[in-house]
Amino acid sequence: MRFDTNDLAAFQQDFLVGIIAAEPADDSAGLAVYRGTYLHGLIDVLLSVHEKTAEMLGENTFKAFARDYVRAHPLSCGDRNFYGADFGDFLADHPQLGGLAWLPDLARFEFAIHHAHNAPDAEACDFEALLDPNGSAALHPSAQILTAAYDVRNLLATSAEPMIPRQMTCDLLIGRTPADEVVWLSLAAIEVRFLDLLRETRSLFATLDALAPTEDDMTVLQTLLARLVENGLLISLTATMETPQ
Repeated sequence: MRFDTNDLAAFQQDFLVGIIAAEPADDSAGLAVYRGTYLHGLIDVLLSVHEKTAEMLGENTFKAFARDYVRAHPLSCGDRNFYGADFGDFLADHPQLGGLAWLPDLARFEFAIHHAHNAPDAEACDFEALLDPNGSAALHPSAQILTAAYDVRNLLATSAEPMIPRQMTCDLLIGRTPADEVVWLSLAAIEVRFLDLLRETRSLFATLDALAPTEDDMTVLQTLLARLVENGLLISLTATMETPQ
């Protein structure tokens, strides 16, 4: 494969195509070392993020799935910390997954924890910021809601024995506290709806108006807000916008 070095963008594109090609062209043998480095490097990234998934599958089998994923999902940015965000979805659709229907949830759970560790930091807000009628709030950048069909949480315990997780739909909020500890909070259906609306409205009052919670719902949501503030999982967008640049 010949590259046009007069056009840097075209050169980089051709170089990447040559590296990730599932069936390399005959004249691209010179790229073999780069192809191997690229492929195995990203497989190692997936392995480092999904340690328990790899343990449950066996390392060699995991690497076979990871190889398929890398070939279908080229690295799209320079930060490999967030590579593999949809690896769990890829596993769910893979024809060779067999009866391991719970495995994609485990992969998604491990990536959400990895994301929480590596997401940008932001200063958590208190109740006063939330109660500002003109304030704007959001979840911390590290926080994600994960909906799983299987309860895979116990699989991450160091002493956990290999087991098949029980089928039980659960919603988890996974994020990083100000003490750099990753936590996951179980959510009720009303709490998921609340957080989805907060993501849209970015206002506590607008969210409550749209949700129209019952008295019992309000009790649940008050507890949720206390947990979010306690764990530093809410930020004030108003304070961010007012910070001098």
